[in-house]
Amino acid sequence: MSCSYLLAVCALLTVPTILPETTAQHHAAPSVGQGVSLNDFHDSHRSTNSTAAQQQILELEHRVRQMQLELDTCQARLPSRTPSYVSPTSAKNATHLVHSFASASWPSHGRRLGNAEPVIGICLGSTSKSKKHSASGFGGIPLFTVLLPSLAKTIEKGFSFRVYVGVDSGDKFFDDSSNEEAITKWFEKHVASAATKQGIKVGLKVLIFSNPNHKPGPAFNHACKTAYEEGADFMYRVNDDSQFMTPFAKNFVAELGNRCPQNIGVTGPTCHEGNTHILTHDFTHRHHMEIFQEQYYPIELTDWWLDDWVTHVYGAEHTSRVLDVVVKHRLDAAGNMPSSTLHRSLQHIVVVVVVVVVVVVVVVVVVVVVVVVSSMFSFNLLFACNFVAGTRYQVNHNAKKALGKLQQDGNDAIRAFIANNFSKADCTVELGPVSNELRVSTAPQFFSRIPGVRGIIVQANGSASSTSGVEDEFQCSHICHMDANCDGYTWIGDDTPIMINAFKSLVRLVTNDKTSNAGQCFLFDAEAAAKTRRVAYHAKGMSGIKSGRQSSFPPRIRALLVPTDPTQKADLSSSAIRVSFGGGKVDGWQTDSGQTNNVAKNPATDQSAHGTFGWNCDLHEDVRSRNVPGYSPLKNNLQILSRHDKCSSPRWSIKLRNGVYRVIVGYADPKETVVAEHCRLNDYHATDGSAVSGRDFQFHSFQQVQTGFLNFEGKYSKRCTSIAYIIIDDATHYFSE
Repeated sequence: MSCSYLLAVCALLTVPTILPETTAQHHAAPSVGQGVSLNDFHDSHRSTNSTAAQQQILELEHRVRQMQLELDTCQARLPSRTPSYVSPTSAKNATHLVHSFASASWPSHGRRLGNAEPVIGICLGSTSKSKKHSASGFGGIPLFTVLLPSLAKTIEKGFSFRVYVGVDSGDKFFDDSSNEEAITKWFEKHVASAATKQGIKVGLKVLIFSNPNHKPGPAFNHACKTAYEEGADFMYRVNDDSQFMTPFAKNFVAELGNRCPQNIGVTGPTCHEGNTHILTHDFTHRHHMEIFQEQYYPIELTDWWLDDWVTHVYGAEHTSRVLDVVVKHRLDAAGNMPSSTLHRSLQHIVVVVVVVVVVVVVVVVVVVVVVVVSSMFSFNLLFACNFVAGTRYQVNHNAKKALGKLQQDGNDAIRAFIANNFSKADCTVELGPVSNELRVSTAPQFFSRIPGVRGIIVQANGSASSTSGVEDEFQCSHICHMDANCDGYTWIGDDTPIMINAFKSLVRLVTNDKTSNAGQCFLFDAEAAAKTRRVAYHAKGMSGIKSGRQSSFPPRIRALLVPTDPTQKADLSSSAIRVSFGGGKVDGWQTDSGQTNNVAKNPATDQSAHGTFGWNCDLHEDVRSRNVPGYSPLKNNLQILSRHDKCSSPRWSIKLRNGVYRVIVGYADPKETVVAEHCRLNDYHATDGSAVSGRDFQFHSFQQVQTGFLNFEGKYSKRCTSIAYIIIDDATHYFSE
């Protein structure tokens, strides 16, 4: 029997097992989410009196065992496969498995069968070389002090978790047969036992493999490939010193599920340590392995640029960082140092740094003297240095040179995969080119394409359907997004009962269930939408109309909830204030070029007129006029919010008469990704959650001014990078009888 035939037969084991029609008449079908294994299939027939059926099952099981033995023999003979999109010279970085062992909770079969819950393979590399500070055994290895304990606290029902740990052969702790039992027992005690009580399956497999170069890239690739071959639906590449601060499974799976085509792309957590402009941890579907021929990362990249490659290869529209999933990179984890030990270590580091500085100064002086003397005698001195302070690996310059081509080749491979497998996918957003943009996603479980407007609620008139206990505005928007009959929504949080006094009579909009910390979600079908007449201000309320359903609402309501084109004056009142930030002028707009003004510096004593604006500190050095073709002047001009932290807390203020204003904040930058994660407008987040980063997006809201000022605040280093324009239009008349 040929190896190709055996591979094809075993591949069939990945598809759901279907009971024969005659059997289905005697046995209940498995419930949704319940897997159907060969043993289950056998047990379901054991109770019958059909000797022929039992004999058939025994013969099938015997044949499967025989084929598995022959398949193992064939795979052992097969040469290692090198992906077609990488160069032959990268074969030197290839690895092979030497030995592996797994916890008792490891599943008996690799591939999931039937409708079993999705499997997430958590893939990483680890080493016992990180043991420091006299720590012994498990206490000195971050895998056991950081990663696995945090995993035990953040796993979620509805998924199976398998941890794949790649370890270099020869590791003194992991590659010691006398430690295998202790490792697996530790895992069962500290991780698996608690998970089992919750009805969650979790297992650990340690992969001892050859890695002559001792680099992390091969470890990641080997762990991810094993996870893929054993049927994992998703791969989550992390580090052994990664600490999961929040659950991740539901959010990540939902984020990839929202892509088009579905599950094409990469996402990852929010990690405040290290480079925040790339994904330092990444989560993908098994499609990723199929696209790149079972190599998670290009073999050419062994340490540096792995994160850069995966962050950029899918393009901006299929790459994201999930705001609500947080990972902490515990660089201090080796040895699990107590604070006193860490303090003493820091003292030692300070002493060493002082000594090094002195030595460097002496060396520089000597070098200068030598160069001067050598120049006098016409000597030629060549100096070569290739050292990066504070890094474990020297910069791989050859990999850096190859990065661009690897990303482009990868992007081409993704396009080819989509064309071959998703040719009929009707996607409004197609795969983009290689991009250095990293977008931020919020509440992916409650994905919605309905643009939300903060600060406004719509009167329901008793005709809209209502749902209590909705978690937040994102869930309310999602419910409407998924309901074909929903044309729009209004969400009101119980924790913010702030309304204009004239509209406190609209009590029917507010839930009476004060025991809930959630809110009230109102959905409007076409009939209910046509009956809406009035709106009210609510500081944290949100409303939105589904695209293409605007005509269901009266013009008065529609004018407030449909996003406004900033270039269309007809959508604004004659008194609207329009300010463009940056170094260039925009016709019809006032210009703010980063100058200070008393209205922001000393608001308590300021006597400026209505409409006066400025900054609390000088930001004129951070204004930009990009002049990038294809972008309007309005979106080519912007104010960076103190890139080099010269201003500790940048704040822009404008003097306004008290009242309610429609405010549109525009974020745009043709050259860099704008991040508005922590931008604030009058002490509220200046994003609606649907977009918190990108090259061109807006935030629409209604703001109540009670102190005579409207303030916009943020800082580049605190993930509020820039602002392009702002529109302020008096809307008080909308909220009066």
